[in-house]
Amino acid sequence: MTAGLRYESWQEELNRDAQLFEDLDGNVTPSATPISAIDGSDINGDAFLPKLALSYEINPNLIAYSSITRGYRPGTHNYLAFADEELIVDAEDSWNYEIGVKTSWLDDRLGINLSAFYNDINDAQVLVLDDSLTFGDISNAQARAIGAELEMRATPFDGFDIIAGLGYTDAEYTDYTNEITGENFDGNALL
Repeated sequence: MTAGLRYESWQEELNRDAQLFEDLDGNVTPSATPISAIDGSDINGDAFLPKLALSYEINPNLIAYSSITRGYRPGTHNYLAFADEELIVDAEDSWNYEIGVKTSWLDDRLGINLSAFYNDINDAQVLVLDDSLTFGDISNAQARAIGAELEMRATPFDGFDIIAGLGYTDAEYTDYTNEITGENFDGNALL
C-alpha cells in the first residue's frame, strides 16, 4: 500500500494596461469596443492532493494494482476577457482511478502489462474558439476520460529490448456549452 498527500498553493496577478481594438470578426480597428484595462487582479487558491495505491502479488510473475489520485490545475485569468464576470477561470480538478496487472515471465525476458483508467474532470479549462475559429475566451466544462493501455517488453538477448505499447482513450465533454457561439458540446471529444 502506498499513501500520500501533497499540498499545492498558488497565486496569480494580472495587470492589463494596453487597449486592444477588435471587432467580433477578429479584425483589429480603432472603432471597435476596446478591451478594458485591469489594474491588479489577484487570485489564489490551494488544494490537497491525496493518492492511495494498493498492489497485490498474486505470484512472483503477476502483480495486480489499483490507485486513486486527485489531479489539479490552478485557476487562472482569462486575459482576453471583455467583462469582469469572464475574467476568472476556475481551478480544474479530477479524480483519477486506475487498475491493472504487471507481469514478468521467462526470467524477466518478457513482460506484459495491462491497465484501465477512468478520470472524472470537474471544471476542465477549455480554450473557447469564436465563429472565426480564433481563441476568444477560456471557460470551464465537465468532462470524463476512460481508457486502457497494453505494454509489452521482450529481451531476446542481453542489451537488446523490444518494446511495444497500445493505448485507447475515449475523452468527452459531459457538460459544456460554448459561451460565445451557444453550441452544446456534450458528448464531443475533448480538444
